[in-house]
Amino acid sequence: MNLIKKLSAVLSATFLSLTIYLIGASGSVSASCLYQYNPNGFNTSSTPVFNSICGVPYGTNDEPNFVRIRPDINGDENTANNSTYVINDLNSACTSGSIYDVWTYLHNDASQNFNPDVGSGSAVAKNVSLLTHAPLGTTSNNFTFSSTISASNAATVSDSVELNCGSNNVTLTLVPSTVHVYSMPYGWQNLPDGSVNNPTPLGSTNAGLSSMGSGNVWGCWDYRTIVVYEVKVTTAPQQIVMPTCNLMSLENSNGVARIDNIEYTANSATVTGYKILVSSNGTTSTFNLGLNSLPFTYNMTAGNTYNFNAYVVSNLGNVTSSNCQGVLAVAALTPPPTPTPPSPTSAPTQLVNTGPGSIIGLFFGTTLLGAIIYNFVLRKKLSKSNNS
Repeated sequence: MNLIKKLSAVLSATFLSLTIYLIGASGSVSASCLYQYNPNGFNTSSTPVFNSICGVPYGTNDEPNFVRIRPDINGDENTANNSTYVINDLNSACTSGSIYDVWTYLHNDASQNFNPDVGSGSAVAKNVSLLTHAPLGTTSNNFTFSSTISASNAATVSDSVELNCGSNNVTLTLVPSTVHVYSMPYGWQNLPDGSVNNPTPLGSTNAGLSSMGSGNVWGCWDYRTIVVYEVKVTTAPQQIVMPTCNLMSLENSNGVARIDNIEYTANSATVTGYKILVSSNGTTSTFNLGLNSLPFTYNMTAGNTYNFNAYVVSNLGNVTSSNCQGVLAVAALTPPPTPTPPSPTSAPTQLVNTGPGSIIGLFFGTTLLGAIIYNFVLRKKLSKSNNS
């Protein structure tokens, strides 16, 4: 085909104002280029081949880099006041609310000499489908956007580009009603939001608008097609989780309460210490401790019951739980028993002893008394006898 004449016709003032020609490129030339653009003419193919020409003028540059991205400034695909599209990676601060245009380029590189209006029709790509992929709804600091172009009579091609947000985690969403398709036969048209992440039939022939979703794409420059959609990043809401108090080790050591350990989970908080409340008989004492102030001891009074409640102190507030509460009781002291003074006693009454010892004593006593009496009586008789 006469590429110079064809290209001159394409480069009208209207067409120049469109994104298709005002795309900057960065990075190296893709190794998948099959053809090199030459303003003096060059041969391509009689059958469909997608995005395989390198060195295309007016900003398109290398067709294998057909997925590109840029920050969106004015809110639509128009190049006015918008940044330059880049390939491979876009490094951005990704501030909340930032919008980016994601661009996909489709060109059937087959020669127009084989289109149906002038030739055999072998240049027509049939059942053409574009599958764009965007990680919508995900939260990350890096997002990959890809597109795959396929047809029933052409090799499938794929390309991708990345949005790198550095250390800023953001959530990616599609800007509603911003999916658009362009080709010279029908200009800019809307596509459903569901076209992103789903196969979408594309077409571009001399039939105009009726060819937009036909799946038939003729060869050569006039039938190049662009699909653009906008995505927005928003700062992921930070989930704030309070700390938890998990365990308090409480024991009674001979009337002294002792807390050796307080276990906690910090979660989103910065834990700075502990607060211990000791309550007894309607009075509460508060003790503020540092993280390295354990063990904690408290002298208890006998006969009282004490309630201990430990709080984890943090920049998000103080928290406790039933696992960090305990009760200790100290038994009252028992006084020693008072000794009972001895009661006054009288002389014990001698009871008659009828045992064997008493009988023997009585026998000897009686015998001795009898001997004395007998001796006395005998001496009386003898005295009378001598006097007569």
